[in-house]
Amino acid sequence: MISQMKLLKQLKTTFIPEYEVPAVEHLNINGMTGLDMYVLSYLENPTDLKKELSPLLNKYDEWIDKQRNIEVEDNLIKQRDKHIKDMEEAYGRIKEGIDLVCDNDQYFEAFKFANEIMLYQRSFSEASKHYRTTGEHLKKMELKGRWRPFQLAFILLNIKSIIDPNCEERDFVDLLWFPTGGGKTEAYLGLATFVMVLRRLRGVKVGVEGYAGTTIIMRYTLRLLTIQQFQRASALICAAEYLRIQNPKKWGEISFSIGLWVGGGTTPNQLEGDDSAAEALHKLRNNEKVYGGNPIQLHNCPRCGEELTSKSYEISNGVFTIHCENSNCFFIHITYQLILLMKLFTVSVLLF
Repeated sequence: MISQMKLLKQLKTTFIPEYEVPAVEHLNINGMTGLDMYVLSYLENPTDLKKELSPLLNKYDEWIDKQRNIEVEDNLIKQRDKHIKDMEEAYGRIKEGIDLVCDNDQYFEAFKFANEIMLYQRSFSEASKHYRTTGEHLKKMELKGRWRPFQLAFILLNIKSIIDPNCEERDFVDLLWFPTGGGKTEAYLGLATFVMVLRRLRGVKVGVEGYAGTTIIMRYTLRLLTIQQFQRASALICAAEYLRIQNPKKWGEISFSIGLWVGGGTTPNQLEGDDSAAEALHKLRNNEKVYGGNPIQLHNCPRCGEELTSKSYEISNGVFTIHCENSNCFFIHITYQLILLMKLFTVSVLLF
């Protein structure tokens, strides 16, 4: 005890504790084309899909084997074995997810279309970022997107609980932990897209009643984070809508839409009347300041990056709508043929 105390040279307190967290790096599976969103979007048959996804499963199995061989102190053996058991269970869920999307035509189609939407979402976001950075629109958008292994694994992990309402895994809470910029948003947006698409496939034959309504609810506790994530989700909805319009018979005549409810202090709770969206837009168009309840929450088009002004926002048929003012953008027209960029509902947290 005396020798240990001699090592203690200084003791201090601080108002803001500091600790350097080691960097977390993504695993890169060399040669795995199954992480490419473009590849997964346009596969012709389930056999090819299983072939593309198998390396992800095999790599995870190899990693689990390495964990079994790690030597730990006796008092940690029980905890190590528990972790390995959890890993084996996750492996089984991922494998089952792969089997489900490869052995069922409907799930196969939903998985492919979800990847295509995510591919376009990534491409839209890059085009928008390019314009905001350079002030120039891309002459040609490049379709490019790649999953990080944990993102694709997370989606496959939850496939069964999505398609089967009686699945016991619905009682699980799968926590995604990664530092900022690690790809958490992309992972759950990918899963949300699969849910949206599967609902369309299942319900279109019945009619609007079979697929319309709230599909995904996203909840955030920080206002700034809510708006940021809303902007990213809007790019996803734009991508889904862009692709839906090309085949409305298969994916539904009703548009994919998105809504935001964050309280009257941020967005108006009414479309018309006092303290409404209409009144706020009137003030903004006359260069007056709006201090609370500002309806303009998207400042750039999620598709091309063009600035969205008060002129981009309108109230039509009881719905708050937005269109892009870039003459070359897909979302410029406000007609029944080209569905609007966003719909702002005051009755739902986030509506897809």
